[in-house]
Amino acid sequence: MVYEEEESWKLKIMFTEWELKILKLMMEGLSNRKISQVLELSPVMTGNHIGRILKKTRTKNRTTAVYIAAKNNYI
Repeated sequence: MVYEEEESWKLKIMFTEWELKILKLMMEGLSNRKISQVLELSPVMTGNHIGRILKKTRTKNRTTAVYIAAKNNYI
């Protein structure tokens, strides 16, 4: 029974290299602005990537997206 619950969290998500970098920085608690500075991206581009991350993880917030990505061993 526990195994089934564990498996229910397994998602096959295809993250881009940029999305994975951003997810790791989100996990560290960085703001969108700070992520933009660290990766040398425009704030708009960073927001676009985060929007795609939320869509791919089917979530409405960064915290849940990071949780799902970590739970599925993407980060």
